[in-house]
Amino acid sequence: MRTTFLFCTVLLLSVPAWAVFSLRVGNPRVFGSTQQGTLEQATLSVRPVGLYLEYGLYLTFSARGTTYQSSDSLEVTFRFELPANAIVHDSWLWINNDISRAIILDRWTASNIYEEIVRRNQDPSVLFKNSATDYELRVFPMRGGEVRKVKITYLMPMEWGREEVEARLPIEMLKTSRFQLPAFNLLVRTDNDWKNPRLPDFPSVVFEPKSNPKLGAWEEAVLPPSVQVNGLRLALESPLKKGPYVRALSTGQGGFYQMAILPERLFDNEEARKILVLIDYNYFVGAANITPDALMNELKQQMKRHLASYDSFNIIVSNLTPRLINNEWMAATPANLDQAFASARSQLADYSNLPPLLGTGIQFIQQRDRKGVILLATNAINYNTHTSVNPLLNDILLNMGTPRIPIHALNYHNFSSPSFNIGGVLYYGSEYLLVNLTRLTGGNFARTFGSTLTQAVESLISRTGAALMAADVHTTLANGYCFGRFTLNQSDEALYLNRPILQVGQYQGQFPLKIQIAGELNGEVSFGEIVVETPNIGLSDTLNREMWFGNYLQLLERGTPSSNIIAEIIHQSIAERVLSRYTAFLCLEDVIYFCPTCLDETQSTSTDALIQSDSTVRAWPNPFTERVTIEARLSSSSALPASAGVEIYNTSGQLVRRLVLATDGASKAIAVWDGKDASGNDAPAGIYVALVRTGANQQTALRIAKNSP
Repeated sequence: MRTTFLFCTVLLLSVPAWAVFSLRVGNPRVFGSTQQGTLEQATLSVRPVGLYLEYGLYLTFSARGTTYQSSDSLEVTFRFELPANAIVHDSWLWINNDISRAIILDRWTASNIYEEIVRRNQDPSVLFKNSATDYELRVFPMRGGEVRKVKITYLMPMEWGREEVEARLPIEMLKTSRFQLPAFNLLVRTDNDWKNPRLPDFPSVVFEPKSNPKLGAWEEAVLPPSVQVNGLRLALESPLKKGPYVRALSTGQGGFYQMAILPERLFDNEEARKILVLIDYNYFVGAANITPDALMNELKQQMKRHLASYDSFNIIVSNLTPRLINNEWMAATPANLDQAFASARSQLADYSNLPPLLGTGIQFIQQRDRKGVILLATNAINYNTHTSVNPLLNDILLNMGTPRIPIHALNYHNFSSPSFNIGGVLYYGSEYLLVNLTRLTGGNFARTFGSTLTQAVESLISRTGAALMAADVHTTLANGYCFGRFTLNQSDEALYLNRPILQVGQYQGQFPLKIQIAGELNGEVSFGEIVVETPNIGLSDTLNREMWFGNYLQLLERGTPSSNIIAEIIHQSIAERVLSRYTAFLCLEDVIYFCPTCLDETQSTSTDALIQSDSTVRAWPNPFTERVTIEARLSSSSALPASAGVEIYNTSGQLVRRLVLATDGASKAIAVWDGKDASGNDAPAGIYVALVRTGANQQTALRIAKNSP
């Protein structure tokens, strides 16, 4: 039976991948008859949960602008792309005013159920993962004149820096709509660790603090069409300002942990960096829609993320005579970076002049004790043969002398750039020059062909500092051990001391946590260790578990898994509610799957949609270890009905415990939770939702955190 089931699953996955980012509506009974759909509303709620950001994307679909009639029964097909390290862990479907929270099943079973329901005109939705990056959501039915609302929830690792942490916003999904959204609401949950949200590319966008008793506190910005651009970034203050960031989720004698740390703090090697940026731009070549403004903005933002104020920089741009922005090194402060790149943009020519640009850059560093590295960004295409490149390389190296100055090079070009086969290797544009130049000087090479501009620039700037070769990162406990480690952002053998290490793993035993790093630094074996004491290890959200299992499932999915591996993926995916290529999220029109504790954050933009209540609810102490008191203050006119009480739910929506509210005089009702479930067992440490009902139409939800003993 298992063999047959796995064979069916493989058949479902053997279809070709579809084009990403499309929104289509059509009659599922007429094959191939679809039209572009419309997004009527979109809201994104983001919540930092440590190394990851949790995205809650609310979308409302319609058939507006199509030729379908209001009586037509349509199917919505939404195809989108997420990065390969995304972890999808929930899906909701609105059925009238109720929220159906998805169940997770093996893909074959979910597909059969969905198709059977479609034939009966009931209300399902199904979410598939078709490949490492491609996803597909289907919703049925939607009348031609109606709308359907869904929510997709997923985790993405953030891009950590010394001063700020950044995350990309999924604006590409909005571009699937027939009509552009007039506004896109962005809600950011902030706390003591995560503050001051901003959009680095649009500093004029203001986040306003908001709150209400049902949803808590958040900061909100409304993004007009002019701000809805691909690659839009959200930035928050980095917790690394305070030292290593470690959070843990206890599950008994052990649990899950997540960690971010700057390696340079273990080696006392905060040596100031000097980066000379050389920018060469050929307007007549083009660069995959990368404009000079986009290039310079990306360079500026990544330098702000990775450089400290004690680091230095300068800029030279191509022109008839290369233009040096400043005669000396400048401190890498945000203000200096803003001013220097603005000046550089005004002096950049629209033609390439690469050899004089390199010569001016080398001379600048030579005259300043040879301290510094060069970061070259070019889209030139005319240095592509042995005869044109080798003499130029010889002249550059002869002019440079010894020791050689490291040159890091970025080839930003379009997909139509000419390619050249040299020695059996295919080079695009001037890559033959750039690849050999970086190899001969000890630099690094990156290109935008096959990656984003952000990824390419970040990879180069993060590699301009000191590097630990043959590095090993080891975490352990003072009384126990760590295992199952996943390092999220290490892709090569070198460990750059200025680039944060991001790691999730499991542990068994007791804290404090020891972080040990060893390797070869400047030709010598070096070892660094730091101990993070127990009081400095915060309580992790229960999503720490999903982070680990998401990485585990992605590891198992790589390559061509065997039948046993597929069975393990399906088992863990269902057990942990993490979507895989062999499972699916299925929402059903069934009251047993309706979720009374699922909080619709889009209600925050419409006050008349909120549940009104004349009571104020609080919990103390919160977080708690042994017991928590939940108190509802009532108005003098309130009478506590027999239905009043408190329901405790975990973050998976499962009911943990029901409590009775007891009145204390005429103005207050109290319930005490001892941290146990309905069977009398200790509930695990983590985040819970208390739904407090004080009347037929009076309910308030609040978050409660339980610490480990």
